[in-house]
Amino acid sequence: HVAEKLRQASGKLTALSGHLADTMQSDKGQEATDARKLLSGDAETLASLLTSPVAVQRKAVFPIANYGSSMAPFYSTLSIWVGATILAAMMTVSISDRKKARVLGLDSLKASWLRADALDEEGKQPWGTFRPESPGNARRFGMKLYQEYFGRFLVFAVMAILQGCMVCLGDLFYLKIQCEHPLLFLLVGILAAFIFMNLIYTLVVSFGDVGKALAVILLVMQVAGSGGTVPREVLPDFFQAVYPFLPFVHAIAAMQSAIAGVYGMEFWREIGALCLFLVPSLLLGLVLRNPVIRLNSWFMRNMESTKLM
Repeated sequence: HVAEKLRQASGKLTALSGHLADTMQSDKGQEATDARKLLSGDAETLASLLTSPVAVQRKAVFPIANYGSSMAPFYSTLSIWVGATILAAMMTVSISDRKKARVLGLDSLKASWLRADALDEEGKQPWGTFRPESPGNARRFGMKLYQEYFGRFLVFAVMAILQGCMVCLGDLFYLKIQCEHPLLFLLVGILAAFIFMNLIYTLVVSFGDVGKALAVILLVMQVAGSGGTVPREVLPDFFQAVYPFLPFVHAIAAMQSAIAGVYGMEFWREIGALCLFLVPSLLLGLVLRNPVIRLNSWFMRNMESTKLM
């Protein structure tokens, strides 16, 4: 297809050259006079006219001063996600049974039934099929599942928000990036840190080590497919399809608005889209988590029974 287009262009140029030569050799007509006048002018001006027949005047509406400021949204968002992943890897998402009993004020006699081999009056384990020391056994202590979920998550949320603040404040005051709306930039960092931490915490508390692996897989997908370094239009078809469903996309877009300037309701639309990721995360953590934890507990018990892990 390209070769055919080039052949057509070559034919047109050859025809134009022949027509111009015939016109120059002719001594009659206004065309010969105009052709001589055109070709006898300034060669540089003529070349400039032929190469750029139309001049484009560029006016930057939301200018960004430098490359570092333009890339700050992507790398700031990446730092916040990596920080949340490291928190989930370094800190345990579950609290030991002994700690739960002590915090709830259960004495040793009252807490004796919490042993792994304890049975209730009907000869069954009072906590069902949950493993000792695992997330989801809150009802052994008279707690609700959501109380255990939010009680532990608050620690991770506070740490993640501090990380988000450190990243954004470092961009503003240490790297001194361009930022038209510093408070909005800081707001995006705090909100992204909270939502990213909630997503990763829910995955880990529901799936254990598999959840940590899923968080890393999501990280790799978002680095490649969020459009932070290249436009969405040049991404592979798969990434273009999943593009709107990646948290990175909306956090980066909101940070770009805060840095270069807000256009209409763009900033708040991206903030709303980012907040929507809390819906599936809380659905998994509070509603679907119970059967998921049972399945994960069964899997871990069988793995331990092999004596290989």
